[in-house]
Amino acid sequence: MPHRRSLLRGLAIWLRRALSADGARAASDTSKPKHASSGGRPGAQPDDSGGTGSRNRGNKSSGAEERPGGETITTPLAEDVGDGPLSRDLSANIVQIETAWGHAADLVVRRFSLRAGPRAALVFLKGQVDDARLDLSVVRPLQRLQPDAPAPAGPEAAGAPGGAAGGNAAAGDGGGSRATRLKRLLEHLEESALHTIQLELVSSFADAMDRVAHGNALLLVHGENAAIAINVHSRPHRSVEEPGTEQVVRGPREGFIEDLDTNVSLVRARVRHPKLRFLSYRFGRYSQTRVRVLYLEGRAPKALVEEVKRRLDRIQIDAVIESSYIEELIEDAPYSPFPQILQTERPDVAAAALYEGRVAILTDGSPFALIAPITFWSLLQASEDHYQRHLLSSLVRLLRIVLVVSSVTLPALYIAAVIFHHGMLPTPLLITIAASRERVPLPAALEIFLFEVAFEAFREAGVRLPRSVGQTVGIVGGIIIGQAAVQAGLISAPVIVVIALTGLASFATPHVGLAGAMRILRFFLLMMASSFGLYGILIGGGFIQVHLLSLRSFGVPYLWPLSPLDLKAFKDTLVRVPIWSQETGPTPLPEAGPGAVEYTQVTEQPPKPEPPPGPRERRVPRRVGRRG
Repeated sequence: MPHRRSLLRGLAIWLRRALSADGARAASDTSKPKHASSGGRPGAQPDDSGGTGSRNRGNKSSGAEERPGGETITTPLAEDVGDGPLSRDLSANIVQIETAWGHAADLVVRRFSLRAGPRAALVFLKGQVDDARLDLSVVRPLQRLQPDAPAPAGPEAAGAPGGAAGGNAAAGDGGGSRATRLKRLLEHLEESALHTIQLELVSSFADAMDRVAHGNALLLVHGENAAIAINVHSRPHRSVEEPGTEQVVRGPREGFIEDLDTNVSLVRARVRHPKLRFLSYRFGRYSQTRVRVLYLEGRAPKALVEEVKRRLDRIQIDAVIESSYIEELIEDAPYSPFPQILQTERPDVAAAALYEGRVAILTDGSPFALIAPITFWSLLQASEDHYQRHLLSSLVRLLRIVLVVSSVTLPALYIAAVIFHHGMLPTPLLITIAASRERVPLPAALEIFLFEVAFEAFREAGVRLPRSVGQTVGIVGGIIIGQAAVQAGLISAPVIVVIALTGLASFATPHVGLAGAMRILRFFLLMMASSFGLYGILIGGGFIQVHLLSLRSFGVPYLWPLSPLDLKAFKDTLVRVPIWSQETGPTPLPEAGPGAVEYTQVTEQPPKPEPPPGPRERRVPRRVGRRG
């Protein structure tokens, strides 16, 4: 329903622009290649200056707002608190802010008087700012401000430093000496507090509330209808440590955390190139969650970047708590058990995806980065494959594929062989299985189905319990209950062996999303084998194969490079060839067909290592004039 509403709203906006003269002029502007946007959407385009281009403010009726700094807000805060200007009366502004926050316990209003004369106040949320930094960077410089300091003159002094404050100053100042006084405060803070990250002039009440909500301190001065937002944000977060779900023997030990700025710096430390582009978004009516989209210009296809923008622009949601919210809103097939977006906690995996021409999405408050597009083979690869020797990596990757297939088909094959196709098993093995099932009162299908459910229950209990207790409960509980069930005659011993091998094979899956899909398909094939035997497994496998062939990840075929077939891309799919032999870098385009892959030629190839000379190559030169 939200997608249908946003589609109808976008159609109405397009018709309104098409019927107006401004819409015609905007349509002519979008025909330019540098500022082209898909579907008439006012999105930010990468420019040649190294960042996102300037954005026009979005249409108010569509619920999206695009700030001049490059951040797209799908649900602006002005819809709830109002977008009126700030008052020149300091007391009126404070009362309005306290009323909007409902006199919250963590809202701090610190009133003081400047030595220059007027009264002022600092408004911030306790726990969201660094108190020591606020006192050293703001309060003390303001107290040392001399009343007879000369006012800056000229356009260079009047413009706010940093570029971001200058545009707001023109909109928020009333003109004359008051504008000069506020700008003088801004310049004094920048000159005296060098470690203050950012100072910005805000003129509307909604912008002021937004800055306070994101951990800024708001400086209000009596007689001014604008305020200074001071970035002294300091949110407590954990330190950078090794991810718990993607541990490696050889490789980096750093992992993403819940702080967005730290995660961006971890990626920037691995991609030190000015072509790294950022798209800034803010989602959630109440959460106002910051999101960053990263890609390498020149490596990521333009069609892919435009598709990512189009899907993110249509998000309308009340809150975004974790990156999984965004994943479900932008994936191609939400009802498919297979993940179409890769989740990772490792900065090196995200950087490698950027090098391959993919897009990474970082969410504030989530340690998981989203990578798109992906293929089925991307879910079978681990980051450690590229840190070990290529022969060992190829062997481990092939073994991993066999284990993933076994985790789905092994219980179904056991059911088909025991119930329908006895001739598939050797006679001694068949006699052993029949003897172990002699005392079991349950059918073979129900027996393995119940124990499979019990195994999933043990796994879930081990995850939810504390780490020190969960592993013990899972191992000891499984052994005790399994042995007791065999002795009581409720379950046969071969069933326990099959379920144990199935669980061991499922643990070899490198990504959690694919492991969850395999667990669902295991029960599907189990029911097919219980009904039709081996033919049911073939029919179920055919359904799964057809589904995989129809899947797309942002328009990229899910089984590429197997379908469509591309032999050059197999160098890093089923096996991994040496790095020096990879002459081209395949980049899948968001479209189907054999021509859906473009190759970026590497300009300079490292010289291939020459093998050391063997004993036969070290020959003594023949003597002149003699044979033999």
